[in-house]
Amino acid sequence: MYWSSRNYIKEFVIGVLDETGEPPTLHDVFSEIKFERERGDTRRKYQEVSLNKIENVVEELGPILGNRKSFPLTELFNIPLVIEVDKLSMQSERFLIAYLLLALIEIRKANNIRGNPSIDRNPIFVFYDEAATLFNPQLDFSDR
Repeated sequence: MYWSSRNYIKEFVIGVLDETGEPPTLHDVFSEIKFERERGDTRRKYQEVSLNKIENVVEELGPILGNRKSFPLTELFNIPLVIEVDKLSMQSERFLIAYLLLALIEIRKANNIRGNPSIDRNPIFVFYDEAATLFNPQLDFSDR
């Protein structure tokens, strides 16, 4: 169910992107999924799992995820930075940290910094105290 619901969510991301011409926020995707009327049992199950996955994140991180303008992550990764996520639910924490790590990797790849010692003069050190919550296959494949 985990992988299928990921593909289900991806359909809506692509659909909103096609309709609006701009990358959708998580709010946009959540709204599209929530108001979709699914006919088959399997698609309804994907819808339910998908909504459960993102509903708490949207509610908890709403102001962050609903804003189309943000601070450039490229600048954020060039300064010493500590991110505290103590007061977030585990689901929101996992989403936010995974997003930041993915953004960091993609920015470094796009700028040919990753693995290039001649350019990478300021290596980045990431310490994530609760890594077991992020890299936990049992949670990834559960329907929670």
